[in-house]
Order: sequence, then structure tokens, then C-alpha cells
Amino acid sequence: MMTLHRRNWLAACCLLLSFASLVGYGQTGTARATYKDVEVVGSAPITEGDVERARQAARAQALRNAVEQVLGIYISSETLVRNFATVRDEIVTRAEGYASIIKESEARQGDHCILRATVRVYLIDSKDDSNKSWQGLLQDLQRRGELRSKEIAVIFPQGSEEVEAAIREALLREKFKLVSPERVQKLREDQLVQQMLRGEIDLARLHELHKRSLADILITGRIAVTHRGTVGRIGVYDVRIGYQAILLDTAEIVAEASEEAKGVQALEASLALKKGTDIAIPKLAPALTRDLLLGVFGNILTRVSVEVGGFERFADSDAFEGAVRSVSGVQRVYRQSYAGGVLTLEVEVERAQRQRLTGALETLQLNGFRVRVRTDTPSRIEAQVVYQAANISSAEPAGTVENKPTPPKKPKRELPVQPSKP
Repeated sequence: MMTLHRRNWLAACCLLLSFASLVGYGQTGTARATYKDVEVVGSAPITEGDVERARQAARAQALRNAVEQVLGIYISSETLVRNFATVRDEIVTRAEGYASIIKESEARQGDHCILRATVRVYLIDSKDDSNKSWQGLLQDLQRRGELRSKEIAVIFPQGSEEVEAAIREALLREKFKLVSPERVQKLREDQLVQQMLRGEIDLARLHELHKRSLADILITGRIAVTHRGTVGRIGVYDVRIGYQAILLDTAEIVAEASEEAKGVQALEASLALKKGTDIAIPKLAPALTRDLLLGVFGNILTRVSVEVGGFERFADSDAFEGAVRSVSGVQRVYRQSYAGGVLTLEVEVERAQRQRLTGALETLQLNGFRVRVRTDTPSRIEAQVVYQAANISSAEPAGTVENKPTPPKKPKRELPVQPSKP
């Protein structure tokens, strides 16, 4: 399901592109601008001798700098400034798919890695149903092999073979990589997928399918064929086709849409579904391609729910939240709730840094307490506050008290009994 932040981001892209069209900004030779090449510099410190990590951080900064530089040109009206203030970070942190490095050179400057790069920034119209404004980005991802980096399975309920085949054909046309028929059959027989096809989606367990290496992205959905009446001996049907695209490793719904074909005339419902598929899928396919590009291949971030229980004071939850913001790879932290000593955060972190997030939470430098992680799944981390004994008030301790073990007392040494003299 598309989040509010993502909708804001897409709306901003559309708004920015409209400004690009007005000023004739771009290098494609078409009436509508689709990209701009800029020269930028990225820099990152080399910590603990990890040059490769510093190089990747410098690349990420260069990409963000390029996106900021291009988007900054369009900050030319009060309305756009106001809108940009709320969506700027959403755009910039997805820079890896929104921009690509054309040329780069690396240098060392003291303990820093410096990367000078030519970056191509794409200007995308999120409401372009013809998909024309997406072709530059799509072709770039195809050229770099990014669209082959994840395998997609398409599985709909029984009786929807036409829908499955039409979606697969649309994805293959854009050079996405599909799961083999043998593995699709294994997925179809999986209990979790069977539940999903019945409408019982358990997002918390979907990463199990990814762990079993069955697929990276699952596209599924439901169809509805409604009989509206007859014209002579011909039935009149409304056909609705809806889909969801789910990134299995993080259980994120990255695309969701539906389309309806009304007044389809056919002798029976199965024929109406076939005709409805021919009408609906060509309208749905561009939106699916667009959302996969931005939601998966062009999105370097993932969201994780972090729930920490046992806080004694609200101020401690504030201190923890502030420390989380400083963790490497964390881009944004949203406080969802605080009640009964339980803090719930939604953390946006770079996908490449997600695995390190759990360990980083346990090693945060906090005053008088720390946290201990108890549950870690791709989309959720559950932890408990562990207070130092000196930091616990005697009134009502909420968190776990961690006392240092008391060393055992040494047994008293008894003096030997001296025999009495006769």
C-alpha cells in the first residue's frame, strides 16, 4: 500500500517535471525533459580501515548531492518551496534509483575517501500512463542489469490463468526476471501463499518465503466477475482485476492497483474474464512497472518497526530515539506511539545497512541504560530496556534491572585445633 510519504514524493516528482517542461531543461532532444547530467563530489570518512564501506558511503553522498542540485533549480515559487520542504528528503534518499553514476574517479584525502562523479538525474512524471517519461530510467536499469537482480513470481487464485499470463508477458517485455515455472508451482502449494490467495495475508511471515529462496517479489491479487444482465442470449459482465506486489524480504507492499472493465459482453463468465483481462492489464502494466522501479529497484531504503518496552521515564525514550537517529544508515525516525513505558518507532534505514541495525541498537551509548533485542525480523525489531541498578527509582521499576553479579565470599579459614598438653 502506498504510504503518505511515498505519495508526497511521487507528487513532487510530477510537480518538478512540469517545471522542467516549462523551462526546457534536459538533454534528451524530446519535448519533455527526462534527465540532466551534473558534476558532483561525495566524501566519507574511512573508519576502522574499511575503505570499501567509505567508498560506498561517498557514492551515496554523490548521488544525493546530484539529486539535490537538479531539484534545487526548480525551487522558484513559494508553493513549490513549501511542498519541497515536506518531500525533499523523501526524494533525495531514493537517489540510487533516481540517479546513476556515468563516470567517477576516486582519491584519498587524509582519512577520507573522495569521489568525483558525473551523475545522470532522471526527471520522472508519476502520472504518465504512457510510460514515456520512465523509459530513460527503465533503460538505464536494464543496461546495468538491475532488473535481473530480483526474481518475480506471479500467482493468482485458481481460474485466473489469463491474468497471470498477461502480467508475466508485460514484465518480460520490460526485461524483469521471473521465477521458473517449477518454483512457481512450489510457491503455489505453499501454505502461506494459499492463505494469501484466500485473502488472509500474514505480512509478518512472508519473509519466510524469501528465506527459502522461492522468490524476491510476489505479485498476487484477486479478480471479480459480476454478471449484470443479458442482451438477448449474451451476458453482460463487469470484470475487476486487482494486484499487490510484495517485496518478500521486508514484507513491504510496494505496488497496489486495480482496474475495471465494465459492460463486457460474453456467453459465459470465463470468456468475460478473458475479454476483461485484455482490457484491464494494458492499463495496469505501466503502473506496475513504475511502482516496481521506484518501490524496489529505485528505493535504497527500507522501513523497520522498532518496539522497545520497559522505559521508566519519557525522557529516556527521547534519549533512545535521538541515539537511533545517529546510527549509520538511518535516514529518518518516526515516533508512532509511547504508552505504558513502550516506545514504538518506524525507522527508515538504507537496505545495505539493515542487517547492522539490530547490533547497533544494543551498543548505543545511553546514560544509565541500554536495550536488549529479543526479536528481529526483516520488518520488526522488539527490544527491552535494561537499566543499571543505580538508575532505578525505588517507586516502580519498569525496565529490567541489571546488577553485576556479586563475587562469592571466601570461606573463613579456621585455625587448626591445638592438642592440649597433658
